[in-house]
Amino acid sequence: MLKSVITDSVLISFAGGVLALDRTAAFQAMISRPIVTGPVIGFLLGRPEWGLVAGVILELIFIGDLPVGRYVPLHETCLTVVVSALTITALDASGAPPGYGGLKEEVMVLPLMLLITVPVSRLFQKADIVARHLNARLYENALSSVGAGSGAHLVRDNLKGLGLFFTSSAVALLITLLPLMALVHLFFSALPANALMPAFIGCVVLGISSAINSVAMDKGDKGLLVFCASAVISSAVIIWVAFL
Repeated sequence: MLKSVITDSVLISFAGGVLALDRTAAFQAMISRPIVTGPVIGFLLGRPEWGLVAGVILELIFIGDLPVGRYVPLHETCLTVVVSALTITALDASGAPPGYGGLKEEVMVLPLMLLITVPVSRLFQKADIVARHLNARLYENALSSVGAGSGAHLVRDNLKGLGLFFTSSAVALLITLLPLMALVHLFFSALPANALMPAFIGCVVLGISSAINSVAMDKGDKGLLVFCASAVISSAVIIWVAFL
């Protein structure tokens, strides 16, 4: 069991570090959003449908928390990685049926995993802040080089910046996932998932409230489009789970 937890933790931390680059450092193709990150982590752990449910709920919750100006939001990518990984670990340990049959157990476990992960959310935020500060120094060095008529180190400094963001996310994920996944596996191996459906509904309500607040603050059509898409997906997931 311990070997499996270590292997999964390293794999998920590496994947989470790569996905987190999409937030601000590179790509910016929205693959770092929870609705994409959740299924990816689920796929790597053999449970993409369980990762999708986690991603949908977390997407709603964090849809309005954006890095505008100097504000550094909570690291929604790393939080989704941890919540998805812990949820899948708990369901596997509790013997939930594979595939879509395990979604009923997931809606009971997911809120607990979110509650467990919230206290460590500051760690991911601090790691992101440190990476941004170090990256700013690289930017200043690159600017000085260009000002001096030399651009020889631009590519190297750019790659260093990507390495900073990847390392900060991957390391923060690893030191979080390794102990939490081990504890969750031990706990749910002894105790099956409890009936926590009201807590799941509470997560859905929280997510929808967050999305509505985001739309109310966004006067453009883009915010309304994202909200409507998220609402349709979340409603489909809830109906899907209810009639399993």
